[in-house]
Amino acid sequence: MAITNIIYGTAITVSATPQKLFTTNSKGRLAYRVYVPKTSTVSVMVLALLAGTSAPSQATVLADADFSVTPGTTLEDSISELYDIWIVSESSTTVVVKGKEIIG
Repeated sequence: MAITNIIYGTAITVSATPQKLFTTNSKGRLAYRVYVPKTSTVSVMVLALLAGTSAPSQATVLADADFSVTPGTTLEDSISELYDIWIVSESSTTVVVKGKEIIG
């Protein structure tokens, strides 16, 4: 399936409190990308959960994370709109990130 569109999410401040990378999941999402700035001093942890699942705790995201994204790195993961992408800082340090949804 061809990529037909990229939808840019709003910038979010990632902290110790898990939050969704996207406030809504775009129909037709094939994948998403998120970049952690090189200037960051902290990695972020990413966990995909079925859309509508209750917000996880920081401990759950840290323990069950699908990915750790280190400063200066871009994560691209193929996952549909059926999943919410939860993101959390691995410490109390915050970092601003912005995700992209790849639509097909």
